Amino acid sequence: MTMTTNTAITTATTPTEVESETKAKSETKIRIKIKQPQGVTPEDFQLLLIATADLPFLHQTRAKTDYMEDVMETTLNLHIQEPVVINALNYFKRHHNPPPSHQSQSSVISTHWQLVNVLNGFADTKEGNKAAAQFLWGNFHWTRVELLRKFLVFLSSINVTDQPSLHAWAKQADFERDFQGKVRGLGIAVFHWLLIRCGVPSVKPDIWVISFAQRVLGKRVSEKKLVQAFTEIAPLIGESMQTIDLTLWYFEKLAMATTDAPQLRIVWWHILKAKLEALFQQDPGRVNWQVVLGDKEKLRYSDAGISIKNCSVLATVDPSLAAVTVDLHQSQWDKGFELELRIAGDAPLPQATFDQLKAKLVPLHKREWELSNVPALSVKLHEQFDSKFVATTTLVQLTEWAAAIAHCFVEELAELQALCQPDSVLIPVEYAPEEEAAR
Repeated sequence: MTMTTNTAITTATTPTEVESETKAKSETKIRIKIKQPQGVTPEDFQLLLIATADLPFLHQTRAKTDYMEDVMETTLNLHIQEPVVINALNYFKRHHNPPPSHQSQSSVISTHWQLVNVLNGFADTKEGNKAAAQFLWGNFHWTRVELLRKFLVFLSSINVTDQPSLHAWAKQADFERDFQGKVRGLGIAVFHWLLIRCGVPSVKPDIWVISFAQRVLGKRVSEKKLVQAFTEIAPLIGESMQTIDLTLWYFEKLAMATTDAPQLRIVWWHILKAKLEALFQQDPGRVNWQVVLGDKEKLRYSDAGISIKNCSVLATVDPSLAAVTVDLHQSQWDKGFELELRIAGDAPLPQATFDQLKAKLVPLHKREWELSNVPALSVKLHEQFDSKFVATTTLVQLTEWAAAIAHCFVEELAELQALCQPDSVLIPVEYAPEEEAAR
């Protein structure tokens, strides 16, 4: 890095403003000025408001958690990959906090003091905490055991030892007054993530929320100011803080604003519709199949796509299926770009007929046909693509891909139709033991 006299260098990682001066032999003063994260001006708020209101919101109900899970996730879910956290929590549930019907007194750790007593059985050293991590979570994240010990001491000091007392504390807790500096290593993002899990409206000001604001505003805003801003934005756009938090996490983590151009999904689906119509017109048995495209706005982010009306692909299975609707839909944006072929009847098939259909589809090939007969017949085939509609994708590339998918889709329908013929022959595919286990 080259520095010149009186150069101002801005960094987004240092929370305080520091000035240092050094005299060179030439007596020239070099000043390095590191700026602290900034506040939110009215103009900034306007930009954040518009950008947030334009997000493709995800509405999910947060799973109910217990005291043990909340305490452990507070110390585990911090600068660590999500699968590691999930595996650790699942290990603890499986070995130490299973449902009551599967519990044995020797292994149960379901209360604050039981957990404290277990940790007291391990030395508070690197090796002792490694052993504790292995016992509790099936891993060796010993520094998280250190945090867990400190966090339990803090909770005890404020008379929080169970879920009701934790939730009561969270509802009135203030970061600067009640949490800052209490447990070294646990900061403002951890605090707000704990509040969210306790049902308190908030956003977790982690790297993804900070990244969103920095991309929109072109500067880093302090975590406290971001929480305040989104608290004011939520009622203005009719979304909960939980929804905003979840959406921002996925939107930034998947880099939707920088590596994906969902507008091109609309283009791709229109090209695919035209390709399918052209293929159906070439087949006398399919000329009456009607291709219907989903709502244009939903094609950007939602579970939407193409429906084939009056499709006779299952006509030989049962008279009630003479003209079914076949859907080819994309997944919701947070799951990447996945396609699913769906056929849904209006009612369940006679059990004998369903069993015959299942016998023909399930053992055949390596395609994962999913069949259900409750509450009505449902046939699904799932395809996953590791791709995004990046802004540089050309019209030629979109057309080529749509043509390939159209041919593949028609082939799948033709195969399904052939398998459903009364005289079709069942030829199961043999799998190696390890492949069968994977299936």
